[in-house]
Amino acid sequence: MLLLAELAEKAAGNENFVTQTLGAALYRIGRYDDATEILQSEPGEGYVAAYAGFFLAMAQAKLENDEEAQQSFDQAVALAEQTDDTRAKQPEDTRQWYCSVRLAVLRDEVEALLNGSNVPDPAKTPTTIE
Repeated sequence: MLLLAELAEKAAGNENFVTQTLGAALYRIGRYDDATEILQSEPGEGYVAAYAGFFLAMAQAKLENDEEAQQSFDQAVALAEQTDDTRAKQPEDTRQWYCSVRLAVLRDEVEALLNGSNVPDPAKTPTTIE
C-alpha cells in the first residue's frame, strides 16, 4: 500500500488528496513522524483537509502530542461538518455521501484514540486477507 501511495504521489505531482493518502498510509504502518510531516505539509480544503486532519490527530496522539492532537481533531471536525453541510445541499451526489461516511468513521477512530480506548495499533493490524 505504501509503495502504491508513494508512486501515485510522484505521478500526480503532489495533488493534495494523493499526498494526504500517502500520509494516511504512513500512519497505518506506524510511521507517525513521517505521517505528521506529510499531513501538515499541504492540508488542502474541505473533505481533503478534514481527512488529513483526522489522520494528523491520530499520528500526533501516537507521538503523545496530546494538545496538538486535540487541536487537529477539533479543526478536522469543523471541516467535516462543512462537508456534511455541502452534502445536505446536494443529496443526489453519492460522492458527497461517501465522503461524509468516511469522515464519520475516521472521527470515531480519532475520538476512541484520544479518549484512551483500546484502538488496534495500525502498524500491527494485518492489511491483507489470507
